Amino acid sequence: MEVFYAPAVRQSSILHTLAFLICLGFLRMSACAASVPTIDEMLSYLNIDPAERADILSGEIVSREVGEGSKNELAIGMAMFVPVPLDKIVGAVKTETLLGRDPEVRAYGEMFFTETRASLPPKIYGLKDADEVDNLLDAGSGSQFNLDHSEIDAFHQLQANVRDPSKRPEEASNLYWQLARKRFEAYFKGGIAAVAPYDRGDGDRAKPGEELTLALKESKILATYFPELQKALLEFPQSQPEGMVHRFFWINQKIENRPTFILSHRIKYIRPEGALLAERQYYAGHSYNSMQILAGCIPMQGGTIVFYSNRTFTDQVAGFASGMKHSIGRGRMRNEIVKGFKEIRAAAAR
Repeated sequence: MEVFYAPAVRQSSILHTLAFLICLGFLRMSACAASVPTIDEMLSYLNIDPAERADILSGEIVSREVGEGSKNELAIGMAMFVPVPLDKIVGAVKTETLLGRDPEVRAYGEMFFTETRASLPPKIYGLKDADEVDNLLDAGSGSQFNLDHSEIDAFHQLQANVRDPSKRPEEASNLYWQLARKRFEAYFKGGIAAVAPYDRGDGDRAKPGEELTLALKESKILATYFPELQKALLEFPQSQPEGMVHRFFWINQKIENRPTFILSHRIKYIRPEGALLAERQYYAGHSYNSMQILAGCIPMQGGTIVFYSNRTFTDQVAGFASGMKHSIGRGRMRNEIVKGFKEIRAAAAR
């Protein structure tokens, strides 16, 4: 029987997103503002029964499945109560520096479009990654790596040119960075429509750009309360309203015990009556195709409610026994998100 590895949303993704969101201190949402969702409306969006509100207030982290529009999509929504004011959460997360605490994150950094601010090529692979590098240089169409045909050809060419195994990790890192920069620049100029597909073989391709488009269109909270943000994300880099801030990151992270290179776009949207964070990972080296995260906080008497929704697209949950795979995948997602939520709450308590 084939062993199935459901993709896990690493704890680092949760901590990176929530810490980025809270550290910037822009979650100043007013629950009484007419155009900002109330707590009950957010609970409804996450399919959490209002009767369970008491469970959340007593400390339970509540999760629910969110409607999925694709056979390769995993979606989940979660909520938790932190019994401290929002300002305390901000201070706690800043002090604890959660971004550097996940052992699965090997390195990360910010990306800039102008060459004058370009980051130095990160060291994606080391000598201990020799087997992974060999597999990468020999990669073909399929799901072992997320590459398009031109990227596959580039790694094959590197394999032919670099005979010394000790030099291959550094050369593979440099080439991977060049290809990642091309993906970043294409996305920066053309948005999700410009995201290159992954070659799966026999004419089949995974299309992260189309997946992220679907994720945006499925989001009721964006359509109802933040239509400008939904439009801006769909049409990026066009149609960007005033008050929207964009940042771009690369992350070198261990997933399924393999180094994984990820490209992330994070957006904060500030209005007088509220704000929201969105993150989308428009490239991941393997295991999943793309990811969209939405997060927000609403102050309430006695503390703050944190809301989080995640839509991850992966070919691993499609096909035979898809229902079982989805169930396993959502369970793993929930476990990782709960870890991140507990870390945030523990930091705030301290």
